Amino acid sequence: MPYLLEGLYLVKLTRGQGKPLALAVGLGASLYGLWLLYASGPLHLLMSVVLYALGLLLFLFARRGRRSDIALTQLERVAIVLLMAASLPAMWQLMA
Repeated sequence: MPYLLEGLYLVKLTRGQGKPLALAVGLGASLYGLWLLYASGPLHLLMSVVLYALGLLLFLFARRGRRSDIALTQLERVAIVLLMAASLPAMWQLMA
């Protein structure tokens, strides 16, 4: 999952900047990330969802302890809820 996200982020950064080599590297990394997701199978994808959810809980705990003044955006809150909701069936499948 991280390879896919890094490749997509590079595509986002270089799109429209006239850097064809960086864009090609980003597209290649994205395709490679998709291939890795396909090749690893659904079990590893489920495990990554659970690990991202645990990391997100740690992020929210650290953020709460620091009393951050910057509020989460609505999109970030929706993404948190969706990731946490997806982690429950993923844990169920991993335990079965």
